Amino acid sequence: MSVATEGVKGYEYQYKVTVLFALLHSNDFKSQLYVEKIGSEDITFLDENKNYLEIQIKRERNSIGFPKIIEWLSHFQERSSTNNLLLRVKDKKSKCLFITRSRCSDEAIIFLKLFPLIDSNENSISKEVILKFQKELKAVKFKQTQLDIKRKSLCSDISNNLNKSDIEILINNTLIWEQIEEEKIDNEVLKCLNKKFSIPQSLSENLYLKLLEVVKQGRDLKEDIIPLFKNLILKLKTNRYSLSENNIIRKEEAQAIDILKKSNLLLLTGISQCGKTELAKKVANELIDQGYTSAPISTDFFQVENFFNQNKIEDKILIFEDPFGHIKPKKESNDIKNKIINLVKCLPLNHKIILTSRIEILEEAFNSCNIIENVLDLTEDDNKLILDFWEKFSNAQNVNNEIKNIVGEYILRETEHKIQVGQLDYLSRYDLNKLKSKSISELISIARHNSTDIANDVLKENNKESKILAVMSICCSNSIGINVEDFKYILSDDENGYSVFKESKVFQFKKSKSKFPKYLETNKLKKGFKSSISYFEERGFIKLENNQYFFSHPNYFEAGKKLFFRKSSQEQKENIGYLKKTIICISPVTTLIACKLLTWIYRTVHSNFKDDIKDLMFLSNRSIFPAVEDYSSINLINIIEDIDNEDQKDKIINIVNRGNTDSSSIKWLNNEIPFLSKGDDDLRNLFIDNISPSEIEEIENKILNNHHVNLFDIWRYINYHKIVSISKVYTKFNHNIINSLLTHEEVFIRKQVAKLFFLSKISEEEIYLIKKIFNDNHATVSFYGIWGSFLSWNKQSDQIKTIIFEHLKKLFCRQEIAIRANNLMTTFSIDYAGECIDWKLFSKAETIELWNVWAEIFPVFSNSLPPNIFLNYGRYGVTMETAMKYLTLNNGIKVFETWLDRIEVRIKNNVELSDYEMGISDELIKFTKGNFKIRKNLIERILSNTNSIFSLYNLKLIITFWNDLDISEKKIVLSIVDSNRIDLRWIKAMLLAKYEIPKEIEVKIVGDINLYSLKPKKVLELLPEELVQDCLKIIYAQPYELEFLRPSYLSDFWKKMINYIMYFEVEPYFALCIKDFIGHNIWANRSENFLLWRKICLNSKNINYLTYLVIYNISKSAIYVSGTIEMMKTLVFAYKQRNEFEIFTKIISDEIEVLQKTSDKHDIFEIFDKNFLFQDLYKLLKPDIDAMLVIENRGIEYLHEIIDDVKSFRFFASYLIIKNLVAKSDKIEEDIKNRLLSIPNNIEKVGEKKQKILKSKYFKEEKITNWIN
Repeated sequence: MSVATEGVKGYEYQYKVTVLFALLHSNDFKSQLYVEKIGSEDITFLDENKNYLEIQIKRERNSIGFPKIIEWLSHFQERSSTNNLLLRVKDKKSKCLFITRSRCSDEAIIFLKLFPLIDSNENSISKEVILKFQKELKAVKFKQTQLDIKRKSLCSDISNNLNKSDIEILINNTLIWEQIEEEKIDNEVLKCLNKKFSIPQSLSENLYLKLLEVVKQGRDLKEDIIPLFKNLILKLKTNRYSLSENNIIRKEEAQAIDILKKSNLLLLTGISQCGKTELAKKVANELIDQGYTSAPISTDFFQVENFFNQNKIEDKILIFEDPFGHIKPKKESNDIKNKIINLVKCLPLNHKIILTSRIEILEEAFNSCNIIENVLDLTEDDNKLILDFWEKFSNAQNVNNEIKNIVGEYILRETEHKIQVGQLDYLSRYDLNKLKSKSISELISIARHNSTDIANDVLKENNKESKILAVMSICCSNSIGINVEDFKYILSDDENGYSVFKESKVFQFKKSKSKFPKYLETNKLKKGFKSSISYFEERGFIKLENNQYFFSHPNYFEAGKKLFFRKSSQEQKENIGYLKKTIICISPVTTLIACKLLTWIYRTVHSNFKDDIKDLMFLSNRSIFPAVEDYSSINLINIIEDIDNEDQKDKIINIVNRGNTDSSSIKWLNNEIPFLSKGDDDLRNLFIDNISPSEIEEIENKILNNHHVNLFDIWRYINYHKIVSISKVYTKFNHNIINSLLTHEEVFIRKQVAKLFFLSKISEEEIYLIKKIFNDNHATVSFYGIWGSFLSWNKQSDQIKTIIFEHLKKLFCRQEIAIRANNLMTTFSIDYAGECIDWKLFSKAETIELWNVWAEIFPVFSNSLPPNIFLNYGRYGVTMETAMKYLTLNNGIKVFETWLDRIEVRIKNNVELSDYEMGISDELIKFTKGNFKIRKNLIERILSNTNSIFSLYNLKLIITFWNDLDISEKKIVLSIVDSNRIDLRWIKAMLLAKYEIPKEIEVKIVGDINLYSLKPKKVLELLPEELVQDCLKIIYAQPYELEFLRPSYLSDFWKKMINYIMYFEVEPYFALCIKDFIGHNIWANRSENFLLWRKICLNSKNINYLTYLVIYNISKSAIYVSGTIEMMKTLVFAYKQRNEFEIFTKIISDEIEVLQKTSDKHDIFEIFDKNFLFQDLYKLLKPDIDAMLVIENRGIEYLHEIIDDVKSFRFFASYLIIKNLVAKSDKIEEDIKNRLLSIPNNIEKVGEKKQKILKSKYFKEEKITNWIN
């Protein structure tokens, strides 16, 4: 809605006048303004000194004369006959202002006030005017009601009592603004918003409408509307650039403005300190006053590009400071220059860029300063002008006349390399006491400073003060400030880490509400710090604006950065301590500034302190601020190659692989600042936040028109579309919205934007966004773009697919991208994980296409992965198996080669492999089928690998395909059996233990003896003892390295062999077989083995040995109760057959604590019957039985001795029994009862100790030999 065209159709004249008056006289929002306040007029205004002004807004069209004004002054409060406006003005309680469309007649000119002034008039009042005033007051007409009669009477009384002084007060404090038409109001409001409040033109009309609504709201609520005006205005205000108090008019100023009228790019150059930035700000302010919107001074092309890509209709101005470097040229200077030129070609004339760059930088980088058309060299060469500057600066700072004159004379004598404006400003602010004894050469040397000179000078002259600049350099700059309260905390002794978690961020439920941190105390600046800040403020190094400290110039910022690094270890340690405080303060902006400096500090600081900076990088990853947590992973990936500690390296890999904290863990302070919580009191963040279609539309319109949108509303908007996309409802966004949203620091915003962008079909005009997303500095954002591009691959045109594909190949060369995409790429076939592809949405042809895209990227991805990154092995195996159904032959072979490369790298780095990862030959043979030539090299590489577990596992798999192998492949296998490999014994054992073995291999290993037809006894006579033992070790996977070589099924041959060995206790094989037999019958249902177990127990030469094996296996984990009962019953039967049941009972009583280590100690009541437990066993359990007997037999007097001797009972049931007995007894003293019930329970500890003894005695771990790792 256009205010200018709608006029009173939309809003009352009165409301428009109210808005205008409030804008004109809010006095930095210190005033108060009420609309239709009870007992007052249309507007009640109080200035900052509490002076009242009451305003009536009149709609008359006729000429205004004396009678009408007196009538207006006679306006009474509602239902009052004693209080009117005239009395309040007369008594000096208030002034009054009438605002009208009409003109004043000649007789009323005495009341006229020039718009927009509101100070009192100073008219000399004639006698005629006094008489006329009294006459007209008596003539004011009222109705004939009782109230109006009283009002008429009061006016007459007032008239009779007015003297000349009263009437002078009344006339001079009664003001009129005439001819205030609506068009004028609208124009003045928009002008005021532009000029006075720096509101961009594009935002002004919309803001005007909102202010009108505030007026209506203030009328209804009877509240002061100025605070509401302030909130709305400050949100949209384009801040003017602050100028130095020594600001001066430069001759180039008009020229610069003229250039920008005709062009949209201006380069201000010159030698250091010639005033480039100051002039840039002054010129930019001129445009801001014309309604241009601006952004903070930028040093980053990405920020510049984003600023101009949004809302191209709006008038914009931006200062791009030192784009090619400040101290020395950037390596990418030429690239930046080309980017600027290309950007400007696309910009409309109402978008302006002012570049500033030192001429020395331009000359070194480009051999010329004329890199663009419009260049102004501000290097001052006019001695008289330079002298004029010096006189203004020195006068402002009260520089000693002697120094002033010496420097002035020097200026006039200079013929080359003349001193510049900024240098003179610096000299004028220097400590005057230290200048007095300086010679002219020393004075000029001080003036011709650079950042290094400044740092050295400050360090030499003011070592203590220098700490302030050092600390400021890590928490603010010349464009981003630090809040005073945060700065006080950083400099204080308060060591609380307010904005970091004490431990890693793990989701957990908790009852207490998550709260944004607050400083525990109000910190005060120490005296030394306070004086240091004052010192640097006076010298113009730093400035205080809006309760924030800034550096006043990039040189001082650079000087501060140099001062951060100290030769003294103690001072460097202190500065790093301040850096830590900056990271843990409660300002998200300040912590992010520090976090972004960490990599640079790490590269610059002395090697003795690099570990300290590394620790701060890890600390910042625990920040509650999402943007800080996000940037921490960028820092860590930057230094990962410098880290030798494998645990730390794994931690970084896990951080990058995890991405960033999910937005479900984000809470909001006042719906403005996001922060992370370790839990969520009501889980509401896990679900969609209600947002109406009108709110969505409003947010989009604001983004498109470059209006401020609260980050919380941005998150709600993104979260809504994220949830909607789960239902496969994809929104096609305006590319300007996507571009704008990608500028946010928070990854939880940018990543979802990246994915949402790719989910819909991409047009040619949006190609720039593909590049922008894939070039994002955070791996997670790029990854979400990758994921989104896969999800929508079947929607894109061939042109877009080609562009995306080329980007993907480059992206996966970056280690951090490969790490972040690890789960997606290695589990590509899975459609039910968090980050997955919904294959149901792809046709068969589309599925084949996407799988082959994956295959071409997979080698690049795999080569970039760290060797030790975690793989979901099961899903990895399924992915490889699925891939081979869709890949072309060439792509499939490339994947197999990459797969094998990866295995070899992991072997080389001593990373343990899984069977799914190692099982390459299985899939290779199934994929290539009869095409043995194409797999020849791969098969040879696999089988010739010297790593035992890998080559033997694949040999096991290859043998399964024996009949499908080519003769050349069979020869390779047979040659291995005949080889002299170190692990040959295990090769033979593995092959012989298989369910089926090819005859050729059997003959190679044992000769032509028809092995499988022989009886067990004969086999044991013919085969070497080591070979049989090794076969059994393969079957039972003992040692553990043999786990993947054990046969999937046990052949009948080996079943007979093992049963024979166990029945006859054939050594040295019996122990290996019986341990596995007992374990599997206790942990699983093997009922067919119980008859064999009975025979083994009855025939055993050492039944106690079997009992200890059973006890140990029961204690290891959860048991299969039915099987265990059978095993134990059989043991009891065997002992009784031998008349050795007491021995069995004694063993159980000795190991009762071990038996209670099963997953459920109550299992003991299942394994043994109650008679055995409480009749046979319990009498052997001391001190349990002693305590129970004493209580039952009322031998109370012995309880003292028992309690003193008992360290713990041995059976958990004893505690329950004694508790029950004590409760029933009325003979035991209360103190004795309490002591009895407080006897410690050490059953678990004792059981663990005894379990270790059993393990060391019967289950000694054997190290594998003849094995290659």
